[in-house]
Amino acid sequence: MYAELKTMLDHWSQGDFTLADKEQDRLLDFLQASRGFSNGLATKNEEDLFILNNFGPEYLNTLNESTYTSYEESSP
Repeated sequence: MYAELKTMLDHWSQGDFTLADKEQDRLLDFLQASRGFSNGLATKNEEDLFILNNFGPEYLNTLNESTYTSYEESSP
């Protein structure tokens, strides 16, 4: 399981969220959670609505590939 967790973290630290819904569900299953499971990946409109509702309009369109750093780049 730890190798699987490392793979998830590697994906996320590199800005690869293409499997985030499945990885989140696997992580929650590992933690024996009873809620928080995904309903699939959010669409661009769903992401924008989440940002608007939780952070405000000034945060829309502020994330891009340059925002993400790999684990190696951010490690001491």
